[in-house]
Amino acid sequence: MALVVYLHRYKLVKQKIRGKVYLERDVMYCRQSFVGVTMFPLMPATPRERLKNPLRQLRVILGEFGSPVSQEDFAVKTGVSVNTLRSTENGRLPLSQEMLRRVKARYFAHWNPHKNEWHFLGTQEPFTKELSEKLEPTGDPNDDELMKSKLRQRLDDILEATPSQALRGQIMRLSEDLENRAKYSDLYLDLSSTEPLWALRPTTGGKVRLIARYRSGKAEKTGPKPDRSGKAVRKPPKSRHRGNDVSASRK
Repeated sequence: MALVVYLHRYKLVKQKIRGKVYLERDVMYCRQSFVGVTMFPLMPATPRERLKNPLRQLRVILGEFGSPVSQEDFAVKTGVSVNTLRSTENGRLPLSQEMLRRVKARYFAHWNPHKNEWHFLGTQEPFTKELSEKLEPTGDPNDDELMKSKLRQRLDDILEATPSQALRGQIMRLSEDLENRAKYSDLYLDLSSTEPLWALRPTTGGKVRLIARYRSGKAEKTGPKPDRSGKAVRKPPKSRHRGNDVSASRK
């Protein structure tokens, strides 16, 4: 006889099935058969739940006369696909931290799950379109220099706190993150001079050491590659996941 277990939406429910504990936050059901447990797709949110979705609320705030901005326009400005945005608002995908980071970078808006409302980043001020339009596009030069100095200090603190055996992996990840950040920001920088080129150097006792080499020069600005119509287009950065350090050095 099959066993059907219902997990209710927005409630963390623990259910033990054949010795395994399932912890879910979305509506789904599990069916136990003689061969194991079959997981079925998430059920979409109801129309009322879609109206309460944080991204939907933000689109309404950014719209005019109570009408939200289009999903296409919001997706372009935040750098996500329309399908991802629709799936998130429909409840088929959870509101990911990556989505929240993109919203922060574009609108300086932060979602407060306790109050179920959007705030200006780092403040308790509710996010409104009127106040966001009053923000000056540029900051004070002294403030800009202070922020850049503190960000360099934060990066130095992270690297100084990283033990030697984990330093190379840390540098690999940070280098890739910074390169992807430059591409997502349409900066078009040639960062090859600061990209580590990994190689193996033989040491005593028949062992090898992973070292980084660098090209000469410094970062230069480059233009986006035009398409057939002559318009500049931006390609999303490729995910370059590397395994262990030794395999990453073999190019």
